[in-house]
Amino acid sequence: RRINELRKLGRNIEQVAIVNMGDPIEACTGHYASQEFSVQATQRQQLLLALDLWTIGIKSIASVTNKLVFAGTLSNHGEWQRRNGKQFTTDSDSADGFLADTLQRILDGTGFITEWVIPHDQMCIQTELSGVPVAFTHGHKITGKEIDWLRGQSIKLLRDYNKEPKLWIAAHKHHVKIDD
Repeated sequence: RRINELRKLGRNIEQVAIVNMGDPIEACTGHYASQEFSVQATQRQQLLLALDLWTIGIKSIASVTNKLVFAGTLSNHGEWQRRNGKQFTTDSDSADGFLADTLQRILDGTGFITEWVIPHDQMCIQTELSGVPVAFTHGHKITGKEIDWLRGQSIKLLRDYNKEPKLWIAAHKHHVKIDD
């Protein structure tokens, strides 16, 4: 409804992005002491719920746009292969990545998604949205001063994508913070 309302107001919405900013599941243990006693769903139930919600959202939004991007980030609550609270494989071993890969397998060829941006071991991904290079990270790997970490990642993304991001979006802290 909102996309159609904006179009009626004269907004040129040429592309829509659905971005998993991380933590699509809570996991069941390993992040904080009360987690094992507060999580209501099993890992399997959480994974299926996330997949169902993403699929419903994509199908709904695909009906009002012909350019739909799905992008994802890797996050701490999605980490798999944990031993004593730490991963012992790679960042790619993640519910976030698994869910995005599964979604792509299910929806590939349906025409719903025009671009998939799925990380493997990358903590930062980048895509161009309406001509603007946008970088995404969950943000749980940020160390030191956030601005310095983002600057370093911007240089890496410039090497990887031949464009420096003009906009960064992070989510780990669960609150809005806007810096210019």
